Amino acid sequence: MRFTLWNTGADPGEFFALAQAAEGCGWSSMCLNESVFQPIDVASRYPYTPDGMRFWPTDSPYLEPMTLLPAVAAATQRLRVYPFVTKLVLRDPLLLANQVKTASLLSGGRFSLGVGMSWMREEYAFCGIDWASRRQRFVEMIEIVRLAVTGAVVEYHGEIFDLPPFQQAPGIQAPVPVLVGGHRPWSLRTAARIGDGWCGVPGPIDEIIRTATEVLALVDEAGRDRSGFEIHAGALDAVTVDDYRRLRDAGVTDAVVMPWLGGDLAASAGDSELAVRAHKIDAVKRFADTVIDAL
Repeated sequence: MRFTLWNTGADPGEFFALAQAAEGCGWSSMCLNESVFQPIDVASRYPYTPDGMRFWPTDSPYLEPMTLLPAVAAATQRLRVYPFVTKLVLRDPLLLANQVKTASLLSGGRFSLGVGMSWMREEYAFCGIDWASRRQRFVEMIEIVRLAVTGAVVEYHGEIFDLPPFQQAPGIQAPVPVLVGGHRPWSLRTAARIGDGWCGVPGPIDEIIRTATEVLALVDEAGRDRSGFEIHAGALDAVTVDDYRRLRDAGVTDAVVMPWLGGDLAASAGDSELAVRAHKIDAVKRFADTVIDAL
């Protein structure tokens, strides 16, 4: 099992400091979730809370992962980076392909692309994207990105996108792994059918194990080799080495962890950015000592 440091926030310097600390003590990667913007009035139901309400305020800070993560990779030597996840269907496929290619080149091939569909109809309306065709758009965009980053002359003819021959040079030699997010049946089937892996929203251990087992069964059903399929997921109640062994044995290849979650970071919220950063770095190192080294 590998371990991914999940960080959020608005202090760019913190990401570099945490990434370098994580790389130095056995973490494998860093991920960052995305919010393009926050509509103030939302009628859509958030699928991961019992009451369907988002639990974060609209002024929560979000940095743009396709900009920040390649810079983090350039400041490290071995650490992989990936968005967890980018809201694929809100983007333009050719602009995204150029970003993906550039991120892969800047990182020396240490970039993966985590993709998902926004749950918020309001975001689609703001961006002028049709909600009803989002699933077909999602699949076609993955296909377009995979074609475009090769640097070859390619064309694409789908139900949503119809692209005559074009080229984005230079290309990249190794494919960028595409990790498909989402917990609903269609998302799990799509991950198993066309993804290089699945991204799971952190939840209880038992729930993550059930979903990981389901995804791997769908991979088998699709006639694919599960040995190369990655499962990136976090368990909010995973604390001990045995907890992470359970996740590993269920097929989780990459545990997504925010090691200061549930600690005393909130008590230091009034401290300086440097004090909060030091607290997080300490949590990163403690987790490596107690869990990563043991596994």
